[in-house]
Amino acid sequence: MKKFPVILSYTLFILLSGITYAQDYLNAYINIGIANSPQLKSIEYEISSTKEKISSEAALNDMELSLSVLPEPMMNVNGEQVATVSLMQMFPWPGTLASSAKEMKCMTESKTFLLQQTKAELQYKIETSYYDMVLVQYETLLIQQRLTLLSNIEKNFLSKYVSQMPDAKSKSAVPNLINIQLQQEELSLQLEILKDNLATAKRKFNILLHRNETEEILLADSVIEYPFTIYNYENILNKNPELGMLNAQKQAGMHGVEMQKRMSYPMIGVGVEYMINKQTDNPKMEDMNGKNMFMAMFKVSMPVFRKKYNSAINSAKFKTRSIEQQYEQKTDNIKNEIISLEQNYINLKKKLVLYTKQTSLLQEKINILNTAYTASQSSVTDILETEEKLLDYKLKTATTVTEINKTTAKLKTFISEEL
Repeated sequence: MKKFPVILSYTLFILLSGITYAQDYLNAYINIGIANSPQLKSIEYEISSTKEKISSEAALNDMELSLSVLPEPMMNVNGEQVATVSLMQMFPWPGTLASSAKEMKCMTESKTFLLQQTKAELQYKIETSYYDMVLVQYETLLIQQRLTLLSNIEKNFLSKYVSQMPDAKSKSAVPNLINIQLQQEELSLQLEILKDNLATAKRKFNILLHRNETEEILLADSVIEYPFTIYNYENILNKNPELGMLNAQKQAGMHGVEMQKRMSYPMIGVGVEYMINKQTDNPKMEDMNGKNMFMAMFKVSMPVFRKKYNSAINSAKFKTRSIEQQYEQKTDNIKNEIISLEQNYINLKKKLVLYTKQTSLLQEKINILNTAYTASQSSVTDILETEEKLLDYKLKTATTVTEINKTTAKLKTFISEEL
């Protein structure tokens, strides 16, 4: 009894080690896919581009410099004016530039959430593709084991019956031998197809990782259920990248409305003008003759045509309201999808319990039939039929575990986490 905890601990260690190694393979491919993805790199460049626009949105328009030259000098109190140089800076209504910069900052945040969402979708594709390949590999292993078993049964069968002198018993057993050979042919073809499918899946997986399609793919030795942390609605909705993206777009829209309002107010221009004069023979003011002169300038725009400004404000408001409705609809869609996934997860777990129990019972039955066959108390047909059922339930169990992993992978796409 004292050895039991030690054995149990060792068994758990082996099981957890297998899960760890399998996760290491999968996590490595996820990291490779994220690092190589052209789509993610494109979005990252978009984010950098949008960030650069923030400072430009907060900057004033360029100053206006103008130079006027008079072909014929014009008389004024300072003599004859020959040229004019003016410099003007227009200032928007206070708060306009700040609102514009905030809008662009929110758009940058929106693209950041888009990047997280795209990463999550890519991770989901990598995970599901990996799980499918492991399942195909496991099915290949099951069929190989089945073929080995059939081969052993065939050899035993031949040595026990065919090698004997022909009698009624041996002749009646010939159909069983033919059934074995038929199953071998069918399974051999199935095995060949599975191997081809696995090779194709590996090529497509490498393309998904954006690397050479002939790169080696390391797969877990068996189909295992990966651990998953259950999140409640509040956590999912707070961390969902799609909702975060829409919320950032809504904030950008609100700042856009404020910017459009302020753009409908007058703009103020401040500048200076420098008049270049030359002396004249008959000055009106002797002491000012030929002196150049500075003049302060002040300009105000008059936005009297309100229709275009009101239209721009209303357009920004409608766009913001549209995003608000999209947010509400997306929230409902996510809730519905999560409910469906959770129910599917529960159903799959129930099936897994059933298939695991049935697999265990069928294995016990196989052991009993093998023992009875040795004592000539069971037929080859019974063993073959039971072995076929066992293979079917092993495959059902592996398929169910794969579907559980896919379901949890899909649930993870609703949560914005740094990958």
